[in-house]
Amino acid sequence: MIGYSVIASFALFLTACGGGGSSETPQPTQIELVENQPVMVEKGWTLEKTSESTEVQIETDLTTGQTQVILLTGNAVLKPTE
Repeated sequence: MIGYSVIASFALFLTACGGGGSSETPQPTQIELVENQPVMVEKGWTLEKTSESTEVQIETDLTTGQTQVILLTGNAVLKPTE
């Protein structure tokens, strides 16, 4: 069940809940978003638009705490904070 959706057209700081995972898994330096392909995000990732008319949808499942980002239009990248 999706708890809420947000349409964003600006750079924002994600505060996704959950994630966990092993610290042994190397983190990518950045993930380039592809239109209509959801990407699961971890707590503290930064979303940066790389074109003026960028729109993304952010969905958080309130049951599991997992958050995903979907690029609707434009260009954007996700960068994990260190």
